[in-house]
Amino acid sequence: MDPLRLRISIDARRSGTDDAEHVVELVRRATERGAAAPAAVVVRAERIELVELVPVVRAGIPVPAFLAGLTRSKGERDAEALAVGLAGRFLLRRRSDPQRSGVPVALVFLEWPDNAWWHWRALLDADATIREDTITLTRAVDGDPLPESLGRWWSLGRRMGYQVQYGPLRRPEPLRVSEIVH
Repeated sequence: MDPLRLRISIDARRSGTDDAEHVVELVRRATERGAAAPAAVVVRAERIELVELVPVVRAGIPVPAFLAGLTRSKGERDAEALAVGLAGRFLLRRRSDPQRSGVPVALVFLEWPDNAWWHWRALLDADATIREDTITLTRAVDGDPLPESLGRWWSLGRRMGYQVQYGPLRRPEPLRVSEIVH
């Protein structure tokens, strides 16, 4: 497959701060600015990476396969993924009626290697602001059912052997002009 250029935003992990709550804070701030494009989330030992998803979808790569590949990805200094998920603004649609227009939501969903998961979601107003009265939080640890169409990426990555490899954009070296004339 040809390389795919993706924008990756990096935020340092904060000691004493829950990773999921940290990502919710990032989504809240981005939503307030009118941003918060859909992104894959990769939590590593020292940082949280937000990987843009629009080019992945445009390239025809199924998002679940991409997320499964991220579970097996390596970052700088071979830092393995500790959690993988989704964050940003999305259109929530029912699987039973995918043709119907969706409802705009802000969401954060993280999944860990043991398939534990954490899901925060809020509806957005017409002006794309978070409606605080619609915030829901569900978690595997509470015995909540796994949200439709989310998760199981770690097991898919192990089963299918998917792996995403990425790193900084490498610019081609400039051509050197020979000082020798023939």
